[in-house]
Amino acid sequence: MLKAAGLLLFYFIGVSKVLQQLGVIKPGETRVAGTSGGIIGCAPDFGIVGHDKFLAVGKEFVTRCRAKNNCAGILDSEVSRVVEQLLPPDAANIVSRGARGARGAAVNGTAYILFANPNEKGVPVGNWTNTYDSRDDLAQAIRTGVYLPMWSGPAMTRPFRGVRSYDGGFRRALPCPPNVTFCVTASVLPPLNFRELLDSLNEPYTNRVLRRALSSTLGAHPMAFIQNVMLKNKVTSYKVDEVVLGTVAYLSAVNPGPDVHIYPGKYNKNPYSIWEWLLMMIIPPTPDEIDIIVKMGADDATSWAREQGLLPPTGSRR
Repeated sequence: MLKAAGLLLFYFIGVSKVLQQLGVIKPGETRVAGTSGGIIGCAPDFGIVGHDKFLAVGKEFVTRCRAKNNCAGILDSEVSRVVEQLLPPDAANIVSRGARGARGAAVNGTAYILFANPNEKGVPVGNWTNTYDSRDDLAQAIRTGVYLPMWSGPAMTRPFRGVRSYDGGFRRALPCPPNVTFCVTASVLPPLNFRELLDSLNEPYTNRVLRRALSSTLGAHPMAFIQNVMLKNKVTSYKVDEVVLGTVAYLSAVNPGPDVHIYPGKYNKNPYSIWEWLLMMIIPPTPDEIDIIVKMGADDATSWAREQGLLPPTGSRR
């Protein structure tokens, strides 16, 4: 099972609820890989938190972010707060099933966290870990895997185990854990047609959606926000090649393609326009929208389960 997400990660909670009920995912036992916001969305499947607590923490998180320019420029600090709320003291042991290596490091862990490292040319190189020395090491892995340059903080990367690292979505959004017999893939994004996306920018409704997103990010005092948050990036020595190559890599990696098992719109209509949906990857949904998104994930997972014969067809009697 793997997941890739941004702030649409709540879609995976709906998917998780259904797949756990069916026994497809056994928390703490099934190998689960997460990328970007999907890492946090994997928490119930990692076996470290229940769905109800996750949603309660998540709704508090989006409420705070919506009051803070959508967490633009400070997302990492809020992610850190969420991680502290979600991880129990023995989180590292839970995700490794208690197995320890010769030096005390966790081994054979079921929680795969993906991240990327820019190489000397600025090209993102995919990486992952499923071993964690401690609760803090696990927390740092999560924060690194969801670190989005400029939006999470002023720096292009954050250090993880001594290496410059950032969001795993820059390299490969949907990798499967190694040595699995069958990998169920889920994505918050449908297969994307970039030409259609660009053409839709000319539509009045799309323009209104984009203006609302920009306005909510800049807030009541746009110049103060730009000065205090965005212009801080000037002192962080961004490398043009890293920015350009990272952007190109992200756009190519984030598109899930048609072979993903579960994604919005595959089985059931997405009630949001494509630009509304895309923007919710970085613009926090409201608590009420979270409930809608969770139900979307549950409905899509249920449809997939019926297709696989794990549930009876719609309208059939047991």
